[in-house]
Amino acid sequence: MKKINFVVAVLMSSVFLFSCGGGMSACDCAKASQELNYDKIKECAEYAEGLSDSEAQQWAMDLLNCMK
Repeated sequence: MKKINFVVAVLMSSVFLFSCGGGMSACDCAKASQELNYDKIKECAEYAEGLSDSEAQQWAMDLLNCMK
């Protein structure tokens, strides 16, 4: 469980730290973090790079909702 929490924390941090583009859904990324799919997690971080501040906030909220 600690690994999953760590991966989610890293993924969510990357939402706010990077800026690039892509087309991942928040639920795809939540599933990848639960399955420890590091390739998909990397894609999610790259996607998060391209989001504006408001998009990143919405995407983070969507990610949290998918984790419930």
